[in-house]
Amino acid sequence: MSKCAKTTDLTQDTEGVAESVTSGILLALQHCQNVFLWDKWNCTNVEFHRLTKSTATKEAAFSKAILAAAVVHSITRDCSRGDIQDCSCKPVRNELRGYNSNHRKNIQSVTDSTLDEANDSNSIKDWSWSGCSDDTSFGNLVAKDYITFEDDVFGSVGKHNYRVGREIVYQTMIKRCRCHGVSGSCSTKTCWMQVAPFKDVARKLKEKYNKAVRLSQDNVEAAVALSNSIKNDKKYLPAPEYALVYLEQSPDYCILNATNGWPGTKGRTCSKTLSEFTSVSERKSCRNLCRQCGHRVKKETRTVKKSCNCNFQWCCSVKCDICLEKVERHYCV
Repeated sequence: MSKCAKTTDLTQDTEGVAESVTSGILLALQHCQNVFLWDKWNCTNVEFHRLTKSTATKEAAFSKAILAAAVVHSITRDCSRGDIQDCSCKPVRNELRGYNSNHRKNIQSVTDSTLDEANDSNSIKDWSWSGCSDDTSFGNLVAKDYITFEDDVFGSVGKHNYRVGREIVYQTMIKRCRCHGVSGSCSTKTCWMQVAPFKDVARKLKEKYNKAVRLSQDNVEAAVALSNSIKNDKKYLPAPEYALVYLEQSPDYCILNATNGWPGTKGRTCSKTLSEFTSVSERKSCRNLCRQCGHRVKKETRTVKKSCNCNFQWCCSVKCDICLEKVERHYCV
């Protein structure tokens, strides 16, 4: 079990932290719903908040991890912008030259879009760490304080997934660079570390969700007992360090469960869109949400009003006609 901690010294005494944590919670919910848009479990508001506090299913594992990641991400960005007192970005020092060699493999190298021509390494004569990198350490402290876990099997599993979420923000950081030189020659390049866009963090967590490891309660109990016997605060679970883990089989999300705030898939919209940009989950959504749940797919055609034939009028307005357009919608019945 887990629960939101009472207001801590960090949130009480540091201006801007409470607002940043709130933004992080909303960020987590938004991106949880985005990455599960075409899944049977689509991260409804009620279900998301319930799963961050209880149960040990795969969905609860993801909910806890993305909540932790979003709080760390939000705090870190606000610190770098100067919106929170007593924290800031991290001035780049020489130790970043030897940036964790194992972590280096995970770092994406990104340059400003206007400097794409500088990506050719042969054109870069020299580069150095400079500026101010995002510092995730304060965000980690706040996130660790935000939710407390019971010292039992379910608490240990929740704490593990929460830590995975906190760590992934650091693991997905990108190296951002800017070129300097005469006429865009990029004779010198300065670089700093920055947290990745949160959609990339959420996508990475979805990959971990797809590969989540189910543990037996007996094995977790043994691991917790061993950690307690040696008075070790960190509970080492019988699973990969950065894998999401769970104990319980997920319920049937096809079926309505009003008690847990789960609406089932009846009435859910599915997609018949086929293009090179359509994801696999979207292409399979009608089968996944409707047919696999014993529903059939119904097509509904509606006529909607839209602005069209817009023209700029001197000066200074835009004049549009109103056109009628037919819109198709597919859903489960």
